[in-house]
Amino acid sequence: MEKDYFEKKIKDKNLFRYEKEKRIYELIEQREKFLLNENGNENENNINEEINSKAKILGLDDEKKKKEYREIFCSTEGFKYILKHKGFDPENAIIKLEKAVCDLSEFATIFHDYFTFPQIRYIMYQILEGLIKLHNLSYDINIFHNDLKTENVFVIINNGNMKNEFLKILENKKRKEKYFEGISNINESNINEFLQNLLRECTFKIGDFDLSNIISNELKDIDFIPGPIEDIIDVDKEDCYELGCIFYYLKTGNYFHKVPNSNVVIFKNPSFNSKQNLTRNYLKLLNKMLQVDRNFRLNCYDILSEDFFKIDNIKNVDLLTTKMKDDEDFINFKDIYDIYLDNNKENFYLPIEDRGTFKLKNENIKYQKNILIGESFDLSVKKKK
Repeated sequence: MEKDYFEKKIKDKNLFRYEKEKRIYELIEQREKFLLNENGNENENNINEEINSKAKILGLDDEKKKKEYREIFCSTEGFKYILKHKGFDPENAIIKLEKAVCDLSEFATIFHDYFTFPQIRYIMYQILEGLIKLHNLSYDINIFHNDLKTENVFVIINNGNMKNEFLKILENKKRKEKYFEGISNINESNINEFLQNLLRECTFKIGDFDLSNIISNELKDIDFIPGPIEDIIDVDKEDCYELGCIFYYLKTGNYFHKVPNSNVVIFKNPSFNSKQNLTRNYLKLLNKMLQVDRNFRLNCYDILSEDFFKIDNIKNVDLLTTKMKDDEDFINFKDIYDIYLDNNKENFYLPIEDRGTFKLKNENIKYQKNILIGESFDLSVKKKK
């Protein structure tokens, strides 16, 4: 096996999963090739048709908004934030993918206490760009990820020295030692500087498409989304809800729901403790992304229009160094959210309506991800015990 890849093993009984992911990767490649040749007249006409079709759904009725839409959705930008396949092996049902050092869950577990809001914006923007591409592969076919979470966002580090430093941190985490013990030139006073330099070398890519669904105009009724699907943008909103869960995870290192059994998820309001510095724009966006009522959820375009992402020329600025005034204007949640404080007055809950419950789709098999020796991920399907 080549050292630059990790393998996704989907052998024999998992050929259906292999075929499904293969189709998704092929669609991604076809779309990327199409856009790379977008100067052709035929492609130009198709892209204009796509813009008008999507713009109508999104309510983009003026030329300025359509131009913004084209820059965001109708370009090759964003494909670099989707994990690429390097080859297929139908006989063994194996898909070889790009090398990933770890997933975002591990990365955020280590650094969530140190993330600044520009850094969170930097990570979220990459995930959002990749998600936009999945949702807009063409004007009649969309990919709904259906399992977007920190464990399915992978971290690629190409800089050898920075990669080795980070691997030492991961090894310390595995041994349950202090994360930064024995790492050269790192102490409590310069962790933020190290993180800033590390993030410059990181690319965050969406992967693991085994639960993804390809949605076309002919398919409007999907059993695992609560309620009827009125139009294709509702699919977008479902993934954006899960993106909100990632948004919360980057600041806390945790998810906010618990699963009492395999059929029902009970959601609790996200909570924060008094040690966390939070801003109005972060809380405002998080509150909107995690709405239970799908009619009030955001889609990708809505998220980019929120104050948290309102940076002039956002596609052409260095998000790691570009700060907004709100990024350092921390609020006192005890004054603002007093009625949402817990009994100890040390935590507050984000003022989202009661979470409620919804049924999960029935699954006969459970997907588990186990970290193997080195830097590989075993994504084999395992039966429930």
